[in-house]
Amino acid sequence: IPALWRAARVVNKGRAEAKLDPVDLNTVEGYNNYFMERLKHFHHVLQTEKNVPSTLAVRDFVFQWDSERPKDCQKWQVIPHSCSIHEAGSASVHGGEWVQVQVIMEYDQLLLYKGAKAPVPGFGAKIMVFELPLSGATDFRLAAFGPVPEKLPAVALVEPGPE
Repeated sequence: IPALWRAARVVNKGRAEAKLDPVDLNTVEGYNNYFMERLKHFHHVLQTEKNVPSTLAVRDFVFQWDSERPKDCQKWQVIPHSCSIHEAGSASVHGGEWVQVQVIMEYDQLLLYKGAKAPVPGFGAKIMVFELPLSGATDFRLAAFGPVPEKLPAVALVEPGPE
C-alpha cells in the first residue's frame, strides 16, 4: 500500500505539471484503465500504420514489442484486461524532469496465422514502464517492458528514452 500511495503522488504531480488531456485519472482504476488504453492504442497504430510517433512509444520499445509478434502471424490483436501500478518515480535526466510508472499488464491475444480459418487465442503478461517528460508532453508514452518475474523485485526504473 505505501508504494501505491507514493505512486499516486508521483503520477498526480506529473499529470498536473504536464497538463495531460482530460481523462478520468482521479482513481487508481482510472489510471489502470488509462494505461490499458495507451497500450491498446499503441498496438493498433503499430499493426495498422507501422509508423509509431515518439509521443506514443520510445523507438526501442516499438522494435522490441514488434519482435514479440509470433512468426507467420498475419494478424495480432492485443486486448488488455488487467493493469496494476507497481511503482512510480520521478527523476531529472537528459536535462529534463520525468515521471515513470511501472505497471503489471495482462492481456489477451488473438493470433491469425497464414492458412488458418480462425484466430488462436493467447495470453500475455508484462511489466511495462510508461514515462512522461514534464516539458511540453501531453501524454505518457511506452518506454520499456519485460517479463513478470515469479517474485517482484525491488523496483529499478529505466532511464528515459531519447526524444
